[in-house]
Amino acid sequence: MFLGQRLSFRMSTHFISIIWIFYIDEIIAQEPCTRSAGISDPNIAGVVYESSVLEFDPNSPLYRTDTTIEGINGGTDVNSGVNLTIARTQNTPSSVNLNDLIELVTETVSGSFGRRTYIRLKKEIDRDGTSFTAVDDLDTVEFEISCVSLKSPSETKYFLVQLEIRDINDNPPIFVNAPYTASVDESASVGSTVYSGISATDLDAGSNKEIEFAVVAGDGSFNDGSTRFLLPITSRGEIVVRQPLDFESVRSYTLNISATDKASNPADRRQATTTITISVNDVDDLGPKFVYTGCVEVDNVCFNPTYSTSVTSGSTGGVLVFNPVPANSSNPNVVNIVAEDRDTLNAPINFALQQTLPTGYQNRFQVTTQQVSGSANQYQAIVTQTSPFNRSQVSELELFIEARETLTNRYSNRATIKMTIAAVNNDSDGNSCYINRNSPKFPVPMYIVNIREGNYTKVHQLLLEVSATDGDKNQVSGILFDIQGVSNNGAGKFSLKSNGQTGKISIVCTGNIVGGDHYLIMLRASDRDMTDSSRRSTSVPVEVRVVSLGKNR
Repeated sequence: MFLGQRLSFRMSTHFISIIWIFYIDEIIAQEPCTRSAGISDPNIAGVVYESSVLEFDPNSPLYRTDTTIEGINGGTDVNSGVNLTIARTQNTPSSVNLNDLIELVTETVSGSFGRRTYIRLKKEIDRDGTSFTAVDDLDTVEFEISCVSLKSPSETKYFLVQLEIRDINDNPPIFVNAPYTASVDESASVGSTVYSGISATDLDAGSNKEIEFAVVAGDGSFNDGSTRFLLPITSRGEIVVRQPLDFESVRSYTLNISATDKASNPADRRQATTTITISVNDVDDLGPKFVYTGCVEVDNVCFNPTYSTSVTSGSTGGVLVFNPVPANSSNPNVVNIVAEDRDTLNAPINFALQQTLPTGYQNRFQVTTQQVSGSANQYQAIVTQTSPFNRSQVSELELFIEARETLTNRYSNRATIKMTIAAVNNDSDGNSCYINRNSPKFPVPMYIVNIREGNYTKVHQLLLEVSATDGDKNQVSGILFDIQGVSNNGAGKFSLKSNGQTGKISIVCTGNIVGGDHYLIMLRASDRDMTDSSRRSTSVPVEVRVVSLGKNR
């Protein structure tokens, strides 16, 4: 008051009034039990952060907030002293014990009284509930602060406090119903959805609760699915096909899936992982295969399956008996013509005679099908000769028998039966000097040759020289060679070249071949009997292995 009187004495009456009013406003703004900065709202909004036991530090500014109530709590000066008391309201969470959780502390400030009261946590608090909804989250703690001024006459004011508990990213995502399993047909196209049920949640709030999914890079093992499947949209737990699938190659894949929250600071982000096992379903995409011991196999399938049989000229017929081609020296016994589905669907199979070579002899045979006893997927062809043959008309015959599945796609495969019509008593009308009794013979049952990768379309590369002999005396101009077939779509990459010597031929590479490729050539040698019907032939497999440049043969 003395300062105010002194100023009033020196200044004009009009000016003194203005200064006096300003002085009175300043005093009112600094009254105890009022809010700082001239705030008149009795509702106080404060902010503190949740924490764990290990992280909690009562001296950290994260765990205290200004009440903005002017006056020195517990002070004795009648001009500045106040008594502040915390009390529950009807909206104070029942789970919160205010006296255990919070306290009022005096902090030094640059304000009217130099000190002011702050709300401070006494211990850690967990904002997050136990459910993944916001129902049981402790986002806000409401309570009341009463302020009693020491001024005379004494007065009490009440302030409603909304103390916000802000989230920290202290919880990792949690997958729902993990780990996962799914199945997909091997015929599923790239981009097809395999599984869309991957989900995760988080106990945190805001961006700390938002989740992104990803496929974790795998270890490259046989069943690693990280390169076969894709999670294209990170916000959705949807797995799609990335590369074509093949049940016969891999029947099951495992993927590791990550769920990462989107905390604003990447260093604070938390992650969880789980697995999804994807089974590949077999579909009817492969035809049947012929099965017998000793056949030349490529990718576990008999290549150019061939059988041999013999009947006697003039015989009335019967069920044919077969031997494998090439002959199995370790097991010279007869074999049955048996086929099975290459898929696991165990499709039923029917056999039929497609044609004969020479043509016109189909009506002399009858083919029936029966399931192999004790087998769920193998079927046998029973071939019966129904009419006799005259060796003077035909001495050798090729039969082409088809194995066809009865499912919708009706895939099929074909085998060759080489039939010899033998003379009665190993003779032919007494004119034995003109009987073609023997087929050509190769010196080995199989050839294996390596060749370096390269493009041989312009400059052909010699692969192998092959010879064959024949024990008959009535050959004309030696032996005829031809290629019956080449695996791995290699028909245009190999050809035969005559070297001018009887009974010999050269196999040359005439195409572009790549290291790691593998081919199987079926080379046939036929004698040059006087008539096509009496010619005999035999085949030998030639395995070609392509070696990458820089590697030894």
